[in-house]
Amino acid sequence: MTHEQMDPAPAQAGDSSQQEYARLRQRLTEAEQQIEQLRRDLEAHHQLLCVECIRREATEWTRHQSELHLCALTNTGRSPDTLWEHAAKLEQANAQLRAEIAGYRQAEEVLRGSEEHFRTVAEFAYDWEYWIAPDRTHLYVSPACERITGYRPAAFYANPDLLLSLVHPKDRERVADHLWNELCCPSACALEFRVIAHNGEEHWIGHVCQPVYDPHGCWIGRRASNRDITRCKGMEERLRQQKEALREANELLEKLFNTIHLHIASMDRNFNFIRVNQAYAAADGRDPSFFEGKNHFDLYPDAENEAIFRRVVETGEPYTAYARPFTYAAHPERGTTWWDWTLLPIRSQHGEVEGLVLCLVNVRTRPALRHQDNV
Repeated sequence: MTHEQMDPAPAQAGDSSQQEYARLRQRLTEAEQQIEQLRRDLEAHHQLLCVECIRREATEWTRHQSELHLCALTNTGRSPDTLWEHAAKLEQANAQLRAEIAGYRQAEEVLRGSEEHFRTVAEFAYDWEYWIAPDRTHLYVSPACERITGYRPAAFYANPDLLLSLVHPKDRERVADHLWNELCCPSACALEFRVIAHNGEEHWIGHVCQPVYDPHGCWIGRRASNRDITRCKGMEERLRQQKEALREANELLEKLFNTIHLHIASMDRNFNFIRVNQAYAAADGRDPSFFEGKNHFDLYPDAENEAIFRRVVETGEPYTAYARPFTYAAHPERGTTWWDWTLLPIRSQHGEVEGLVLCLVNVRTRPALRHQDNV
């Protein structure tokens, strides 16, 4: 039995039925084209469109077009096999569309998670972070800017020149040169400057910035980090003042060391000379540099004095002698002189004796004075 014998209605239909069939076929073709166009548009703009809305609209549209297709096939007497074949194709297209939508939704979830992760890192950074565009507008400013300057991020978005206006007048020219001339610098830059906060407080800023590029290597601005280093600068200033005070004290001690009439020598715990002053060296007719590194008892052997020196090192107790006679062992012709001298231990930070300071004064006339007193 032929197709016409199964359903003689089409053979009996007039021109109006054929025209109606043609119109339905045209509408079906247009519907299929619209579905294909919808799929292409979704691929091109999936990140910008509402995925859930697209899914509902696409499903409703497909269902509507399927109904039209079904009506067309029914009215024109198409076989059930042809009807189900077309319905299966539409369902397959719909399933593919749903799968693509699901993929886009999953990608959006991953992207949303990444954005949340990086937002958390940036928003809770202690330092003042910002990203400046090539046109010098701020693309991002972290909330830490308010802790340092007293201004919220919105103020910097609204006024790209706000940062420069907060810079201390003495530093402004240098910072302006950096912001204008080093914006396109291909390498990282660093500088320190002061800013005046909204409440009038002065803060030192440690600024570091570097260029930012997109995945294609195109320059898209500069990322900067501003750290409040006010405490560090305060410590540096106190350290500088202490160093200056120490330098002045050393200069004073140096003058006293070289001009005082006392004979002064410093040595290590093994009695090797480290340094002597001019008076000490002149008493032996030598230059101060002669004594450096030489052992005291190699130059002036004296068993009794050496025992005293060792006792001071061992006990850490200073020793003082009055009018103690001294004779050069190698030059007895020089005669005997009398000296008041004190040996002071120098302790390390751990309390151990690491050196000695010997101070002497010649009292060669004291015996004569004592003799006169006795007379």
